[in-house]
Amino acid sequence: MDAVERFATVSDAPIVLADINVTALESLAVKLTAGRASIKKLDLFDKSSLNETIRGAALVVLGAGPYMRTSEPVLKACLAAKVPYLDFDDDVQSTLAALDLQERAKHAGVPCYIGCGASPGMTNVMVMDAVRNLDTVESLDICWLVGDERGATGKAVLEHLMHIAAGPCLTWADGKPAINESWVETTYAPMLGEEGETLLHETAHPEPVTLPRIFPTAKRIRCAGALGPAPFNGIARGLGQAVCRNGLVDEGGY
Repeated sequence: MDAVERFATVSDAPIVLADINVTALESLAVKLTAGRASIKKLDLFDKSSLNETIRGAALVVLGAGPYMRTSEPVLKACLAAKVPYLDFDDDVQSTLAALDLQERAKHAGVPCYIGCGASPGMTNVMVMDAVRNLDTVESLDICWLVGDERGATGKAVLEHLMHIAAGPCLTWADGKPAINESWVETTYAPMLGEEGETLLHETAHPEPVTLPRIFPTAKRIRCAGALGPAPFNGIARGLGQAVCRNGLVDEGGY
């Protein structure tokens, strides 16, 4: 929602808010200047409806997760329609799928902005700022800490957490891609605020996939994160392992 409000402040272009949950869109639209945004109910897995919605757009911004499910169909639709695309993708598989479409996007002349959120996104910018005066880069640790400051959390965010708290973690070790188990390797890092040195867990995130394209000679690139309060990390790990064992079933669907 913050992203929509920011777009509205820097552009006079009409905004179409599309989601399967129209009620959520209505609460967002009232925050904008009257007449700035129109609302459309959209199931993005309905190909014909998706194509109709994005036709003629100046930019499609995908904010619906989890991106491991939503990114590829929307990105492919944008390439077919030659519409620029932007997302906040924080899943490894969909990031890899988007990178596989890079040559197709270049050939079609379609700009694609992948992973433009906080992590990845701001983390990548911070990395480039941190290394700008270094002669060489041997290792990078991208660290994050999430507490309860964001308020209510949607189902897509929880599914993403289950996905990164257990299972295979594609990382960069000894100068090449490697597979670890998520949430097993740990490190400490000084986090802002009152947290200080904080125990963080290696987790599957796109930075160790994308940053080696810029730093191919680096020995190690990894992403480590944690939840606050600390007991939430054990809860996330346990639930993530249950999902991997098929011990938890999503009966609600999307």
